[in-house]
Amino acid sequence: MIEKQIVRDEIKIKKDGVIEIITKTIFVEDGTKIYDGNTTMEVINPGDSADTEEADIQSIMALFHTVETIASYEEIKRQRELGYEV
Repeated sequence: MIEKQIVRDEIKIKKDGVIEIITKTIFVEDGTKIYDGNTTMEVINPGDSADTEEADIQSIMALFHTVETIASYEEIKRQRELGYEV
């Protein structure tokens, strides 16, 4: 029987507080991986809602998305919108 599995391959926290979650879809037959399917990346910016995230991701967000990190990220975003290189 072939089974489809969706697994988190990697979680990255960038210096600006952005969290990147790399997810892979793999197919397994009788315990042996037979195919690496799609790879997707979810990006969570400081200040984004944690409501729809799983508990472990919510914990990471609570740890890294501090008031200071959110304020710094918003300022960087504002400067980029004004055309400054940050």
